[in-house]
Amino acid sequence: MKTWFFTSGLVPLSLAHSWVERTMRIAPNGTMIGAPGYERAHVVRGTIPEDDIRWLLPPDGPHEKVIHLDHRIAHPRQRTLHYCDQFGPVKAAPGNFVALQYQENGHVTLPTINPKKTLNRGTVYVYGTLHNNLTDTNLVDVHLAWTPDGTGGDRKGRLIATRDYDDGQCYQINNEAISLQRQKKFPKTPEDPMGQNLWCQTDIQIPCDTPVGAIYTIIWVWDWPTMSEVGVPVPPASFHANRTDAAVPYVKTPQIYTSVVDIQIVDVEPGMVCKEGGGLAGYVEQTNMNLAANRAQLGNLFQVGVL
Repeated sequence: MKTWFFTSGLVPLSLAHSWVERTMRIAPNGTMIGAPGYERAHVVRGTIPEDDIRWLLPPDGPHEKVIHLDHRIAHPRQRTLHYCDQFGPVKAAPGNFVALQYQENGHVTLPTINPKKTLNRGTVYVYGTLHNNLTDTNLVDVHLAWTPDGTGGDRKGRLIATRDYDDGQCYQINNEAISLQRQKKFPKTPEDPMGQNLWCQTDIQIPCDTPVGAIYTIIWVWDWPTMSEVGVPVPPASFHANRTDAAVPYVKTPQIYTSVVDIQIVDVEPGMVCKEGGGLAGYVEQTNMNLAANRAQLGNLFQVGVL
């Protein structure tokens, strides 16, 4: 078994924010299968301070309203391969779909807490690269620079998916309308690690030209700005912060969170043909929401237009 760097540390954690906490391979029928994978430097919630896990840009949050050119894209703990055997990366083949799962923590089901956030609760951009070391990688090197065809920016990676943060089905248990509606529409049996809640997911497809044996690094960027007004459907990128000369509505305060996960690339199963572009030909309607992929995402890799 490959040896990874070890994680450490065990002290209390708050539950206010979201990051990718688990990755799962998706079978052709739309079911999550196999051993789970984890983000770099994974720790169990409630064991270390949140600031030791989440990565916010700008770093000073509401007190800083500008994305600087030298803001690193990843948390210091996530800039290099950082795993232990207990919490390693997921294994998948070129063309496979993989679910990146995260807790919504009320950002979806309690929207009145942050009324000037967009209705899609922010946009998730997913970037993929074979360059695993992100020590010197800045947000601006990747975000809105890498393109789906791989020709953008420094050409070290590509944009492989865009998603609404609200995947249309996730919820935490509370008595507000959105949660109650989704509990009824997407019922589930409590099961670890989600418990009673249903985690959100970002489903992606590994490009067919990804070499077997490689470690494919995924950078999950959640762009969640505060807008100048209530009710904006989808936000422009936070780089447009403070552009009050632009058409209303505009970004008033940028707020970006990132997570880094890796995928250990294995060979394609016998008889399987790698086909890009979204969609699972063998999909069947799912009944176990603990292991169900998001069908809408499987059929469309770019749900949100890139500005």
